[in-house]
Amino acid sequence: MYAEVTVKWAVVPGKSVELYKLAGSEDAIQQRLVFPDSREIVRNVFARYTSEQGYASDREKINAEIATLVKERLAPRGIDVTTVNLRNVKPSEALQARSTARSSSSRPPSGPPRPPAPPRPSPTGAGSRRRASPAPTRSSTTR
Repeated sequence: MYAEVTVKWAVVPGKSVELYKLAGSEDAIQQRLVFPDSREIVRNVFARYTSEQGYASDREKINAEIATLVKERLAPRGIDVTTVNLRNVKPSEALQARSTARSSSSRPPSGPPRPPAPPRPSPTGAGSRRRASPAPTRSSTTR
């Protein structure tokens, strides 16, 4: 399962001095606290669901669970998480292969084979007499 998560956050004003002493800068806060904690939570939450659930049926539930856990984890450190967006969720390669196999086996044939085209008269030039020849036979393959 592949997923991208966007976490929007801000430093709580009352904890800013302590947080900046710990991390040093906003980039460091993001790299040392927000990213690692968010990644860990996303991995742990997705581990409890199947690829199919994460990709389709329970995506909103998973997003809400990730948002709650990220907010709870970062709040005591002075980081206020305002939004967590789960996006670009892609199923695992195994699920994609199963889905493709299922859809191709359940797909109805594309219709009856087309009949051969009726014979077309040959163009005749000035003063020439030619007979119309039959059109070539066509075959079609249904996949």
